[in-house]
Amino acid sequence: MKVSRPITYAGITIIALAALGVAFFVGNKYALDSLAIRHASPTQVAAAMKNDDFYSTYGRDTLIVSGVLNQVKTSSGVTTVTFKTNSTYSAACELKANTRLVAGQNLTVVVTAYQASRQSAGILMHNCVIP
Repeated sequence: MKVSRPITYAGITIIALAALGVAFFVGNKYALDSLAIRHASPTQVAAAMKNDDFYSTYGRDTLIVSGVLNQVKTSSGVTTVTFKTNSTYSAACELKANTRLVAGQNLTVVVTAYQASRQSAGILMHNCVIP
């Protein structure tokens, strides 16, 4: 008994679509299960970067970082704030919004941890947002 080509192609297509559907839902579940929102102090994120475990500790997380501002600089529409830390390592955050911030002020920002970068004496978190 010979099976016609259109039926064979239809069967292969159905199997391929079923496999893609399963892969999509398994991947989606993995991605959503690994998402986390964590509170961290500027000292904690600076210490994690200094000790080379920032990305393993916070890498996939969305961070809520709260602290007192040590320094505020604005250049080309980007505001960079540096938080006070209990360390020689600093924790800074770039804000795209033009905001009126002053040193000594308390600030809370939300940032995705994977966008942070190591600096010579600290951590710089990019694309921070004030909630």
